[in-house]
Amino acid sequence: MRGRLLITGMVLGATALLGTAATAQAAVVPAGTSAPAGERSASAWIPIPGTFPSSTACNAAGASSVYSQWDCVRLPNGRWQLWVNDAS
Repeated sequence: MRGRLLITGMVLGATALLGTAATAQAAVVPAGTSAPAGERSASAWIPIPGTFPSSTACNAAGASSVYSQWDCVRLPNGRWQLWVNDAS
């Protein structure tokens, strides 16, 4: 429960700080395994601030989040970033 509240707080904070910039960046999310590409709406996907050292850690955070659709994207520096579907 604490993890869900943390992720929800981060999402709300990122949305408030980034405004429409977060939704504009959502189009760069590649197709992943947690949500079929056909179900993606570019305006609904937002990144969660922060990164994870591994795919496993990122996927665990996504699975424990309040969102039904999420994806982990590998960044050029080798770390992972969690993206969630704000419409789900």
